[in-house]
Parts: sequence; structure tokens; C-alpha cells
Amino acid sequence: MTAFDNLAGSELLFALVVSALLVFVLVVSTRWAERRSRLRSQAELQRVYSVAPIGMFSLSLEGKLTNINHVLRDMLDIPELNEHYGLWENHFGRQAWIRLVNALEMDGQAELEIHNLRHAPHIPRRSYLVKAVLEADRIEGSLQDITGHADAISKLRLQANRDPLTDALNSKGIDLQLADSLRRLEEGETFVLGYLELNSLKTVNNLYGKSAGDDVLKQVCERAKQVLGMEGQLGRLTGSEFLIFFVNVGLDKARKLCQSILDDLHSQPCLVGTTPFRFKASMGLVGIEPAQIDAHDAVLVAKRAAREARESGLNHVVVHQHSAEALSEQSQELRLLRKFSSGFDVTGFSVVMQPIMSLNDPFGSLNFEVLLRMHDPKGALVPTGKIISAAEESGIMPLIDHWVVSTTLQWLHNNQHRLENTEFVCVNLNGMSLNDDSFVEMFFALFNRYGHVARKLLIEITESVAVKDMERTRSFISRAQEKGAKVALDDFGAGYTSFAYLKQLPADALKIDGAFICNMNEHPTDVAIVRAIVTLAKSLNMISIAEWAEDLATLRTLKELGVDYVQGYVIARPQSPELIPYALNSAGFIEDKKTRQYLSYGQPEAQII
Repeated sequence: MTAFDNLAGSELLFALVVSALLVFVLVVSTRWAERRSRLRSQAELQRVYSVAPIGMFSLSLEGKLTNINHVLRDMLDIPELNEHYGLWENHFGRQAWIRLVNALEMDGQAELEIHNLRHAPHIPRRSYLVKAVLEADRIEGSLQDITGHADAISKLRLQANRDPLTDALNSKGIDLQLADSLRRLEEGETFVLGYLELNSLKTVNNLYGKSAGDDVLKQVCERAKQVLGMEGQLGRLTGSEFLIFFVNVGLDKARKLCQSILDDLHSQPCLVGTTPFRFKASMGLVGIEPAQIDAHDAVLVAKRAAREARESGLNHVVVHQHSAEALSEQSQELRLLRKFSSGFDVTGFSVVMQPIMSLNDPFGSLNFEVLLRMHDPKGALVPTGKIISAAEESGIMPLIDHWVVSTTLQWLHNNQHRLENTEFVCVNLNGMSLNDDSFVEMFFALFNRYGHVARKLLIEITESVAVKDMERTRSFISRAQEKGAKVALDDFGAGYTSFAYLKQLPADALKIDGAFICNMNEHPTDVAIVRAIVTLAKSLNMISIAEWAEDLATLRTLKELGVDYVQGYVIARPQSPELIPYALNSAGFIEDKKTRQYLSYGQPEAQII
């Protein structure tokens, strides 16, 4: 090897060493640059956290706040990031956390409007805009208090959702307020719903005209809002029915506010022009607990409380606590109300017929009463009382009565050739129907159409309905009798006015209240009352019908007292309409052997149906 070769090898080795040193220096400088950049970024982020005018935060993927700036600390009043204050959902609720996570998983970023949790009534409700991005192992975001902006938007929306006459919420505003109140109920806030009925508004409209009624309505609403202040929100459902929303107001305080409204309306007359008019109203109040209840059901249970208040006395608040258990108990009634509120649908409805037997000639006639029945979608029988209650609340009772009368007359027409022994067919009419002019006209239109069989109708009107509007009742009775029908006063004797008003009502029959019949042999007073009613009926040339007769002993007593007709399980339970035409008389339905023998003494044995 020459000296030249040695020199060349040394130079190559030197070059390699220098190159390696340069690479090392470059790597080191790059890493230092990256570190300085990272430190500058951290410092910048820290500076932003400290000086940003909005709240800044870092969140773990489990929802724990790991870093916040002083703005967010002050905004949410966070003393330290411990197990309580460090959890996102403790400030905004579980639903807000779920919404944030869902948005980040979908797009990697989120922009949501959320609200603070109110752990006590004195804590104000605030609105926030949250913007966040999903990093590798954390969530970075900002929080801005937009309560002022949200309130301004809310006020604009409210103007579009207001009733122009009363400035109360209109139907759209009510729907939105209901949804919001129920949502806040799920988040731990309280919700009380009031239902106000202005019972005197119809009277004002009838006496002074609709313009005067509108003016009085504005007065009433203004006075109600003054009492409520910021505690309650008024919404107009119909012409004279209102909802009052109480969010985060206790049930007792809400009751006092509602009673104050009624007391104010009762004590201080409204002015119709210059004429003072004392307004009558009633109100129901429902404290709704977190449960599976929708907006429609919430209104229905409040309306039911208002109806109870009206029936128990005007200017009165009835308070209910609506828990999950109460909802379960009322579920069938609420389903009926939902069904009826959307209109009358004959699905599930039918009629049955209960035989009524003559005690003077058990084998000489085939008479019966038409009774309403309804089965739910599963085939279970719905109690008639619940049907009537729900139909009255939803206002469709006249439509149901019209269907029953129409169905009955059509059946009589189709079977008239087999009903030669039928003297009368009892049909009940509800008080709501009798007070509905359109129903009355439809009823007599049916009568004109089926006049050849409609003359067999014995129309039952309850005593309580009859005495409420004597003039209207007398007019209806006279018109029906002119057409050839007969009229019975149903549940006679149940009211204290029975005997006093009887002479004013030209009825053809008295149907004795079943409460006097079912256990009459155990109570001499009941026997005496029935004897007096029978004597009165005979003196007025009316027939007497006893219902709820359950056994042979009761049947014997009724016959001894001189009752004309009897109805009850001792004769037969309600029957399918298909069976009725095949009977020769009502006694043919009796199954008890002793009863048949008692009635058949000295007469041919009745053929059993």
C-alpha cells in the first residue's frame, strides 16, 4: 500500500465522520426545533385559555373536564375539577353529553346549543353554544354564553306563537311549550299544568254578542297574567279554555296562584261596556312526575281535574298528583279520550238488548232496552261508565247517541215482522245530546225516516238532566210524543226534586232508580219509597218500570207493590240482538226454574230461549 493510498483512506474516513456529525447535528436541531415549537404551541394554547373571552375546555372521552380556562371556571362557578365539578353531565345533564358524543362520532366536530342544569329554583336558566372537535384521545372545545341571544330569539318565536286577541300562547305555542316542559321534566326540573275553564264566557257572548265577549276575554287574560307574573305561562286552547304552565314552581305555590286568579275573577267584576259582570270559572291543576306521559295525556289529565272542579263547584281548584301509578290506573280512560278526541269511529262499538218483562202479563209482550257496548282492540269489554265519561269530556256524546238511535231504528225496521208483541223499546239519551240543537234535529230526521217503527221507542231521560232545563225538556218530550214515541224519566227518585218537578214533565213512564230495587227486601224504607213512586205513577196514568231486579224475592215484592214492568238479571242479562226476534215474550229468556214456575202458575210454561 502506498502513502497515496493511505492518504486517500484517511480522507474518506474523515468525510464519513464529518457526514455522520452533520446528520447528528441536523437530527438534534430538528428535535430541538420540534420541542421549541411544541412548547410555543402549549404556551400559545395556555395563553389562549387564559385570555380568550369564551370558555375553553379539554374533555376526556369519559366526559371528565381535564383543563378549563378561567372564563369557563367563572361561567360555571367551578371551584375545582373534582369528581363532581369535573363531570360534564353534572353541569349540562346526561342528554347533553350524549348529544355531544353522537355529533363528534358522526362528523368529528360538533356545534350544539345546550342548557345548564338547575339544581335549585333560584339558579337561573342559561343557554350556551358549545363547539368541539375530536382529537386522538380527548375533546377540545369552547363554550359561549348565548342566553341574551337565545332569549331574544325566544321572544321572536313567542310572537309568532301568540294568540292575537289575548296575547296568550296559541295552539302552536302550546305544543312547543308542552314539549319543552316535558323535556325539562326529564332533566330533573318540575312541571305543574293548570287547566282553566271560563264557564261564563258563553253567557256573555249570548247576552251581549261576540265582540263584547272578546273584550271580556282580554280583560280576564290580562288579569290572570298579572297574578301569574313570571311564575306561569298562559296558553289559549279554545275560546274559553286555557292551559297554565308552571315550570320549577311547586305544586302548592301553583295552587295558590290559580286560586288567586279565580278569587280575583269572582270578587272583581269584568266590565261589559259599562255593565259589571261577575265571571265564573273553575280550574284543575296537575303535578306531573317523571313518567311515560306524552303531551296529549298531560292536557287530558289536567282537563279531567278541571271538570271535577266544575262539578264540585265553580271558582274552585282541584289538585291532582299525576304519578306513573296514576297514569297506569287511568290508561284505559286516556286511551278512550285520545280515540274520541280525534272524532267518532264506530270501530269496537255494538249494542245489546236486555229484556223487560210485564208483571201483569209476563207472556204477553216482548220489550227490551238497547244498551251500548264497546270492546277494546284486544276484545276486552270497556266499562260503559268510562265510555260515557270520556265521550262527554271529548264532546262526542251526541254522535254516539245518534249512532245508537240510528242502529236501533235500522234493526227495528229489518225485524219488524217478528216484533208484533213488542210494545216499547227503551233507548237512553244523554243530557249533552238533548242540549245539542244539531243532535235534536238529526234525531227527529231519523224519526221521520223510520216513523213506522220509531213509534215503539221509549226514550229515557235521566231526572237530573230533565230538571236542569225544564223548558227545553218539556219541548223535546212534547215533540217526541207528537211523533208517536213515549218518554220515560230514568233513575227516578235519585234526586231530591223528583216529586216536586214531576207534574211539570209530561212523561209516559217512570223508571225507578235501581238503588231502591237491588236490596229492597233488606230495607223497609226502600220498599216504602217504591210503593210511593208506583202509587204516584198510577195516579198520573204513567207506567212504572223497576230495574236492577236480581232475584225471585225482589220480583215477588215488586209484583205485590203493583210495579208494571221489571228489568234485571232475574229476567235476563243483556242479549245479542240476533236472539231477540226468536222470542215470543220477555219471560222466555228466564233460566231460573223457580222463577219460571212462579210466573207460570196457572199459565202455560214459557218457552226458553
